[in-house]
Amino acid sequence: MLTVASNPASKSGTWSPEDTLLRIMGDPTSIVESVHEECRIDDWNIDVTTQIRFNKAQLPDAEWFYLNVENPDKGDLQAYNILTPEVSPATHEEHIRAAQRCIAARYDSLIRSFRFKNGVSIHRKNEILKKLVGIAPQLNEIPKNNPLEAVRTFHKLFDKDRKRLKVLPEEHEVEFSFENAEGLFRFCKLVARKYLSLVRIPSGDRLPNVVEFRSKKDFDIIRKREGQEGSTPPEANGLKLGKLKDSIKYSIFAAFPPDIRVHLSWPKRTAHYTLSIHAPDGRFFSGDSANILTRDEYGAMYYLRPRKDDAYFKWSLAQKEAVRTRSNLFIGGASLWRQPIYFKTTHYEIPGRSTLRMVGLTALAVVMMIVMTKEIDKEQLVHQISAILAILALGLAVSPFGKDEGFSNVPLLSRITPSAVFVSLCVYIAWVVTKETIFFWSIWGWLIPVIFVGVLLSIHLRRAIYIGRDFCKEAGVVNGGGFAPVMNYSLDHPR
Repeated sequence: MLTVASNPASKSGTWSPEDTLLRIMGDPTSIVESVHEECRIDDWNIDVTTQIRFNKAQLPDAEWFYLNVENPDKGDLQAYNILTPEVSPATHEEHIRAAQRCIAARYDSLIRSFRFKNGVSIHRKNEILKKLVGIAPQLNEIPKNNPLEAVRTFHKLFDKDRKRLKVLPEEHEVEFSFENAEGLFRFCKLVARKYLSLVRIPSGDRLPNVVEFRSKKDFDIIRKREGQEGSTPPEANGLKLGKLKDSIKYSIFAAFPPDIRVHLSWPKRTAHYTLSIHAPDGRFFSGDSANILTRDEYGAMYYLRPRKDDAYFKWSLAQKEAVRTRSNLFIGGASLWRQPIYFKTTHYEIPGRSTLRMVGLTALAVVMMIVMTKEIDKEQLVHQISAILAILALGLAVSPFGKDEGFSNVPLLSRITPSAVFVSLCVYIAWVVTKETIFFWSIWGWLIPVIFVGVLLSIHLRRAIYIGRDFCKEAGVVNGGGFAPVMNYSLDHPR
């Protein structure tokens, strides 16, 4: 049976860890004073160090309390390292019990908000209460069931459109708190698919100044073919082509995605959130790439812009250091914002690395093939092939290796260009050896490798110029929300 007493603090003056957890989840900004996250993009994950400060004066009188730091999917191992010695992780059984206690407390608050209207018979009241008591054990099972069973139970008990229990009486019979009803709906929806991940934090005089832990955060790969933020859904053919391209780029070649998007959960749990994110080794953040995103009521994603009519939370975004290897973000007053908040950025290779080396390699290969095509005869054939083989050796020498730059951070085109030049030169050697046998091949065969390598040269040269200009672009500070009036902005940007 799912039962819970009213606020124990009102009777005994003491709080259980679950009571404090409920208060933090219900009103986190009153207790979580500030949160700072230090993020470093590392291969296919982001290393995140989170620092949390609490408002000691607002903490209830208790020996220790729970804090929910993560919400991993059921069945997923979400590992994090606690760096504060006084803090310890809760066991899995504690997670389950705490979630059940939270459901019980929210359910109790909902029932206590009932006010039967005049004219409702005793029989009808008993019938309503009997139904409410009957579903209590099923609510109790949601946190500990597997995701399939838990979601099935959730849909059986709740009306997703009205965001409340199906057994709740109609408004002409009972008045109740819609806020409590929706709060129960949202919490059960959360624990049906995810676990609470709790840590035990000492309270009172033993409360640490900063609670610090380290974890791995996943990021979203922004797929260009899926449409831009805030735009209409893409066409089916474009989506298929985009997924095929991503499959080749990321799955086969393990290319590091330059465009990433990170979900930020802590800004809604504190009035003062700061983020410092560092680019991967050998890369820098593009000048205008850093943005804050959210979703509208239809689920479409859009950028937050510093406009006069913005009714958003306060935020400030800045890129620091001369080479823009770090971005800083501040978000304040986002606790009432219902939609998810994301940070999006793009990073490129620092100029002078693999891209510039590939420009030199492809240019040399093109020039050598054109020059050697002028006068090739049988007597000089061995010498010509030796020169080509020397270019092949040069291509191997300038190929990007993981030992010096981090292989996953090297652009995909720079990684495949030496192989492409190798194949092209092999085709050129084949033309040199067999050019007298076929008329068309004899006259124009040499153009095939030259044009192919020339295209690679133009692509690398264009990329090198673009990256160089972006690298030299001055970075500034962009403010939005409550800061917007002090900034220059444009009303031309669509929301």
